[in-house]
Amino acid sequence: MTDRRTTLGLGLVIAGVLGCGGTAGPPSASTVPAISLGETRLDALEVGDADAFHGPLGADGNAASIFGALPIAATAGLPGELSAFLGRWEGYGYGPPIKRDWKYVLAVTEITPQRGTAYVWAATNLQFPAAVTRVGFRVRGSGTDTTIEWEQTIDGAYAVVRIGHASGTDALEGSIESGDPAGRGGPLLLRRDTTDHVVYRDYERHLADHGIAWRDHATEFLRAFGAGSLVHLPVGYADDPDRTWPLILFLHGSGDRGRNGLVIAQNSPMRFVTDGGRLGAIVVAPLLDAALPTFPTGYLDAVLDDAIARYRVDPRRVTLTGLSMGGESTYRFARHRPDAFAAIAVLCGWDPAGFEASLGWGYEAIPDPPERLRDIPVRAIHGRNDRNIPLEAAQATIDALTAAGVDVEFTVLEHHDHDVWTDTYTDPRFFDWLLAQTRAGPKAASA
Repeated sequence: MTDRRTTLGLGLVIAGVLGCGGTAGPPSASTVPAISLGETRLDALEVGDADAFHGPLGADGNAASIFGALPIAATAGLPGELSAFLGRWEGYGYGPPIKRDWKYVLAVTEITPQRGTAYVWAATNLQFPAAVTRVGFRVRGSGTDTTIEWEQTIDGAYAVVRIGHASGTDALEGSIESGDPAGRGGPLLLRRDTTDHVVYRDYERHLADHGIAWRDHATEFLRAFGAGSLVHLPVGYADDPDRTWPLILFLHGSGDRGRNGLVIAQNSPMRFVTDGGRLGAIVVAPLLDAALPTFPTGYLDAVLDDAIARYRVDPRRVTLTGLSMGGESTYRFARHRPDAFAAIAVLCGWDPAGFEASLGWGYEAIPDPPERLRDIPVRAIHGRNDRNIPLEAAQATIDALTAAGVDVEFTVLEHHDHDVWTDTYTDPRFFDWLLAQTRAGPKAASA
């Protein structure tokens, strides 16, 4: 399974969408001999002075547009096809296995008929980029066929990045070409001067403004599996010491494993809060160490017990949700401890019994039978075009649950691949359903 997220030091992957101007002025790039690909270069950057790179957004200046402060060379005397590349662009990669997972900001700061300089921010999580790079590129072609190009190594494979004007648009499109499949990418699309891609000078403060904070694990047992949990406390939690709240236990995907729990905020129920929604629930999201293939049941037992002891939790309104690796763990943990949960919601998840290939990834058969979920409403969501966990694997899991008498609602999202979490965890109707669930006693049929 591939759930690519933030990994510092990954090779740069970029292509884009840039504005296109008319053809005018001095001779075009085609009249000047191009430099060789071997003369292009990439230099990794450390952004120590954020003000020198990023432009402030909002009243307090904590939010910033990536590369918004970089000076852009003047366009006087440049042919239109060259000046059209200058400026700040942002967008996404649209190639498999997860469309729009990779995000890019490209600032072309100077260009001549032969060469130029650009800055690239490449990330699956914008706050924690995989690569920040200064690029020395070459210019080839003429008119609307002009491209900027450079060579680089991606995941150990030699590749050539080519970016040109997207026909009939004010954008650029790009591709990453390689003889090795590991180095191929695209298509990618970037648009000029949008501000969708934002970073924060103080990310912890940004999260705290939404009631979200990192909590280190308090015991050696818990720290053996992960460093701690990202926790959301709802508005009003501190006002009434006698009030109890619903608890959502969230389990992240494999790409968020590691030592940086702040990455969990992007692809989790906390996304609903940071996007401006109000969530009347405690959310606890434990981090899993990168050395572990999936959440051990003993770790989740301890995390849940610790959350119930530490926070004012209504024990009748504890729910469980997870995506991908965390979706598999949601099925596993709920079957292990069914009396704890009022409902579960599984995103792009599966039972290894319905997807034997996953047994080779470090997963094991779930020891508890599916019948143990008979008293728990189950909602499962999967993308029609998921290449990581095939729809057939999810369907086999749903069929087994249905045969076991489980109350399960299965939603297949059309035109979605593995990423069903972005739309689900920003949808207030999902949380309306989740927080409406209250744990009842066993059904008579399963007594």
